[in-house]
Amino acid sequence: IDKKGVEFFSWFDSIQNIDNLEKSSERDFRYAVSSHLPVDNSKIILEIGFGGGRLAAHACNQSKHYFGVDIHNNFQETNNYLNKKGLKNYSLFNFKEIENIPNFDLAYSFIVIQHFTSIKVLETYLDLLAEKLNDNGRVVLWYGKLTS
Repeated sequence: IDKKGVEFFSWFDSIQNIDNLEKSSERDFRYAVSSHLPVDNSKIILEIGFGGGRLAAHACNQSKHYFGVDIHNNFQETNNYLNKKGLKNYSLFNFKEIENIPNFDLAYSFIVIQHFTSIKVLETYLDLLAEKLNDNGRVVLWYGKLTS
């Protein structure tokens, strides 16, 4: 909770500086999200596991509204990052507030699922997707295959 700036983002991703973060986030969003989902400014997007907000910034720029949900409580640094980019069309939720997330059109999770602490966490997210995904909505879930 005491991490700030680059140290905060390095907790989620291995980065050297903010320029490195910007380049990798643009590449990852294009590769993992926008190449698989019909992203446009009329859609409401949900990200499961927003971390520091690096992909959230791109989702905000390409959506009507962005919802992010994560288990950590360090939202202030994520808010600071998104606000510095002039973004206002977002809402961040803690996992404990999952029932408060409104309906959405598109959802994604990028290399977060393998960090879930139990199958119950995954089931809770899958229930959210089943309940709140709008008709004709789409979901893409990326996960890392760990050897452990």
